[in-house]
Amino acid sequence: MDGRAIAELTQLRREVETLRTSLRESSSETQQLRAALQQSSQAVELLQAERDQFLEQLHQKNREIDGLQHQLQQLLRRLFGRSAEKIDPKQMQLFEKLLNELAPPTPAPEVLPEPMPVAQPTTKRHGRRRLPADLPRAQRTKRAGRGVRRSRCAHDKLLLTWSRFQTESTGH
Repeated sequence: MDGRAIAELTQLRREVETLRTSLRESSSETQQLRAALQQSSQAVELLQAERDQFLEQLHQKNREIDGLQHQLQQLLRRLFGRSAEKIDPKQMQLFEKLLNELAPPTPAPEVLPEPMPVAQPTTKRHGRRRLPADLPRAQRTKRAGRGVRRSRCAHDKLLLTWSRFQTESTGH
């Protein structure tokens, strides 16, 4: 073996050593990457579980909202339902002209019904009863006493009466 072959052989040995060290380094990098990948997959699983939990809560809240909306509709129907859906005959008079234009009324027979007597209300009336018509009525007027001066204003009358009361009670 000559010097040239020995130089090539040492060169090849160095290259093999550098390849072995780079292989060792790449295997350690591979292990680090595998550990990072495992941590990432665990984080993804945790996030998916959290997402599923949030979706379940969202579905539960939506069901609760639907139930509350249903209850609200029932309460509104109870308050404003049937009585509000009825048509008042007075409202139909507003549209009578329009209805007559769309469909002219059929001629009604000329038979007039007899007017029905108006019935007196059978319920008791509230409040004070009326005085009998045969009760005699007399008008009486009352004059003010000596110490009271007449005034056009009721407030002044009250003040005059009050001042008189105070002077009588205190003696001044």
